Amino acid sequence: MTLCCILVRRDVIMLVVWIISAFLLEAGAKQEPREEYAEYWIKSGQERLRFEIQRQKEGAKLREKVAKNVILFLGDGMGMSTITAARIYKNQRAGGYGEEKELSFEEFPYIGLSKTYEVNSQVIRY
Repeated sequence: MTLCCILVRRDVIMLVVWIISAFLLEAGAKQEPREEYAEYWIKSGQERLRFEIQRQKEGAKLREKVAKNVILFLGDGMGMSTITAARIYKNQRAGGYGEEKELSFEEFPYIGLSKTYEVNSQVIRY
């Protein structure tokens, strides 16, 4: 093999490596937003909301019932530990040992939990 052929092959290999690396870098730049960014949570919430709306519509068609009113209970400062403590306190006041019975809102057919936090701080500023 001549020196000219070896140099041409080396250049071709370098070009192929460069094209592949450029393609991979571009593909990596188009990743979905991560949890640290608000866009991730907005997109995630919108997708979940669309899914739940569609699920509710399909369920309503099967039951042929549609809700007329919606009542939304918001409990601020009610983390899992606070709810557990309230459940234990309620049952002990009633003569039980602790967590035998649920709180009234724990028996609702649909319950959601939400956790808010700051990405770059420990205090949420409003």
